[in-house]
Amino acid sequence: MSKTSLWSTLSFFFALTLTFWLLIKSMGVEFGTSFEQWQQERATKNITGSLLLAGILGQWLLSLSRMVFKSKERAWLKIKELHLITGALTLITAFFHAWNLGFGMLFFLMLSFIFNSILSSIYTLKTEGVIFNKANISFLLPTHMVLS
Repeated sequence: MSKTSLWSTLSFFFALTLTFWLLIKSMGVEFGTSFEQWQQERATKNITGSLLLAGILGQWLLSLSRMVFKSKERAWLKIKELHLITGALTLITAFFHAWNLGFGMLFFLMLSFIFNSILSSIYTLKTEGVIFNKANISFLLPTHMVLS
């Protein structure tokens, strides 16, 4: 399994884990753990929110780097790998930041963030030949870019 496939698989797993966590929390299930209490503290929200924002903004490095490094194959592959690593770490940061789905625009933003991560993971695993070898799912990359 290549590094690209590994990071895409981890990203997919993290997105599903975050989805299940938020669904359970949105149903009103309280675990009463110190983790939940830690997650609700204002300082934790500020730190994890800042890290989440930095991760999402860092993802745009790929878009900007595409213009500069697309012709340099080795540099392009490194930037692509960095994009996948940042995406997986951003999902972990979102897990530490969000203790519920929120409401209104926050609900929409969190769901679109998770859905976008799942789409990109599936697209990458398809291009690597891991899953959906014969399926035509070329719409995933444009959808990922629009949701970004």
